[in-house]
Amino acid sequence: MTTFNVKMKDKAGNIVEQEISLIPRTRKVVRLTEKLKTKSLSDLLFKGLNEGNVSILAETIKAFAEKQDGTEAFYSIDNVYDFIDNYISENECSYSSLYEEVLKITNEMGFLKAKMAVKELEQNIKNPVIGIDMNEIITNSAKKAVETIATEEFRGFKG
Repeated sequence: MTTFNVKMKDKAGNIVEQEISLIPRTRKVVRLTEKLKTKSLSDLLFKGLNEGNVSILAETIKAFAEKQDGTEAFYSIDNVYDFIDNYISENECSYSSLYEEVLKITNEMGFLKAKMAVKELEQNIKNPVIGIDMNEIITNSAKKAVETIATEEFRGFKG
């Protein structure tokens, strides 16, 4: 669990200081993976990190963030984007640094495919191949090859 002290707008538009924690829970993970139509949280996060996909980061933070009383910390996705902007500005870091924080929390709670040692997680974070669905690439390549072969085979065939 990681806790952030942040200044953010409440629903009334007032800027308030909040302490929020990122806490992955089973129900949150399941809802997030269903919402973003992915097979696993691990694939989602590593793919988002490698692609620099800020919307995946924002959706993940929104899903996991809680106030001290256990209620949702963010009332809208725009509210999360504001948090991300403030976090990056205040900490002078990048989106990937925030992704790494989310990955570390998720790993600590055991929500990646397998709980990894810190060093192994860091290696996977730096590995651009992690998060790429090799089965999808192979399936698409095979499909294109079959289409090419079929086109060549039936060229000139008149029924």
